[in-house]
Amino acid sequence: MFIGAAGPVAGRLTDARGERMPATVGFAVAGVALGGYGLTGAPLHGPAALPLGVLLGLGLGLLFAPVSRSALNAVPQQLHGQASALISSGSLAGAALGAVLAGAAARAGTGADQVHTALVWAAGLCLVLGVPLATKLREPATTPSTTD
Repeated sequence: MFIGAAGPVAGRLTDARGERMPATVGFAVAGVALGGYGLTGAPLHGPAALPLGVLLGLGLGLLFAPVSRSALNAVPQQLHGQASALISSGSLAGAALGAVLAGAAARAGTGADQVHTALVWAAGLCLVLGVPLATKLREPATTPSTTD
């Protein structure tokens, strides 16, 4: 729900500021939320887990528009349809893989300690890889002002 709520904001920010700022903030917010979940004793379900879930949703929602636009800008316009299809397919495949891995972990009796550890790793990836890589995305082109 909060991913969807952040989407229009991310689109407007991407239009106004380029891909760099919303993607960087999105990775940072998602990383902080995942890190919060990774703390031993942090709630993983129920109402107590909701604040971090909201934060995670907002962070992920800030990522989709700038990352998609960056990918589309990397290919010629005549390939935008194919690139968009690959982005969508990749997102769906990632979601399916996540569901399969979560199901396998639950079936194997994975405990809260292992889940917290995995979430710390996810937070680290967001903060150590995602944020620095997002700072490499483009900023909007400045148009030279004309003075008469």
